[in-house]
Amino acid sequence: MKKALSSLLLLAAMSVFCQACGKNPDNPSGEGENPGPVITDPATRNVSRAIELTDAALQNYFTGASMEMSRYYNPYTKEKSSEKGSIWMYTSAIEATVAIMEVLVLQKENGNTELYGKYFAHFRSILDKLFDGMQYYKGNYSLTSFTQTASWNPYAVDRASSPGTANVTGVLNVYDDQMWLVRELIGAWRVTGEAKYLSEAEYLAAYVIDGWDCTVKNGKERGGIPWGPGYYSKHACSNGPMISPLVWLSEIYSGK
Repeated sequence: MKKALSSLLLLAAMSVFCQACGKNPDNPSGEGENPGPVITDPATRNVSRAIELTDAALQNYFTGASMEMSRYYNPYTKEKSSEKGSIWMYTSAIEATVAIMEVLVLQKENGNTELYGKYFAHFRSILDKLFDGMQYYKGNYSLTSFTQTASWNPYAVDRASSPGTANVTGVLNVYDDQMWLVRELIGAWRVTGEAKYLSEAEYLAAYVIDGWDCTVKNGKERGGIPWGPGYYSKHACSNGPMISPLVWLSEIYSGK
């Protein structure tokens, strides 16, 4: 379910369509305005549009060096909501940024270096800021899981006022939020080579695996991962998103 929503950032950016595409909201037809150069190459046009939308969303939904994300933005009043975005919404910003960087690298490898030269460093800087801002969702608690009692530092649903102080107890952190982060952090590592992204992905993967229900009933393991440590229900959205990251991690460490 959440994968269908994982492009929320770009979809939300459509609400700032006028700003994103450079149109005047008082003149939506664009009559009398210079439309600029026409890009005929479909790949370049699509990447350019993605860059435009993502930059608009980052500008309108995020505030300050700590990358505080508002849940809503009103394009008519140009006001951000006081309610903050949750961690999986925040992860969509990372996803959009990583996706653009991956395409820029692919274009460069195929001989088209124009957009890479203009935007890669820009989005790499944004990715670093998003990673730092992500720490406002991080917290610490002791969890008694199916196999052990251990201290963990996962990411909460809600943002805290300072890094590392989020409330992650009970139902205030969920496993699938960590899964989406693992997916995007592996992508961030692939496109930048920075160890911090892979290290965090590994840590969160271990946290998620610790949530696997290994209890036995009638001689059979129950299996599956609950929605969160504070839940009993097991959903597709709290199991499916972890499959690809586990495959990727196994490939990264194959033979090691």
